[in-house]
Amino acid sequence: MAAKVNDYWQQLYHTDMTRFNWKINVPTVNLPLMHNPPDILALAYKQAPLQEQLTLLQEKQQSVPGTVQYHIKRFRRNAQWNMEDTGMLVYHYEKNKVQDSYLELKFCVSGNMYCRHKNTECNRCKVSASKDCAEKEESVD
Repeated sequence: MAAKVNDYWQQLYHTDMTRFNWKINVPTVNLPLMHNPPDILALAYKQAPLQEQLTLLQEKQQSVPGTVQYHIKRFRRNAQWNMEDTGMLVYHYEKNKVQDSYLELKFCVSGNMYCRHKNTECNRCKVSASKDCAEKEESVD
């Protein structure tokens, strides 16, 4: 009996996988080819937030040649903002210098907590042991 079960799974494993209709629903935004992609915060918020609505809590940038380079901006989250976590991949193509072409991953994540005491993301330290910690603040990264 065990041999028959094993044969069944081997046969199923080697079956043409095209008969399975697998679907992942991911909303997409098809944009025309452009040199200046839209602002990720404007996409997540469904409109461009006004500059006076944005309070920058933290900005961090690191650039190591030949590796990943990142630039993170963390803003205070306004309670009235209704935004979705959003991401996009931008291909920067340099026609005359193909070696200078690169991919850029942009994302906007809401619901994070920022710690003013440590000037970093909240990691539930002793300062924030109480649920009313004055040092933590909702943020949008």
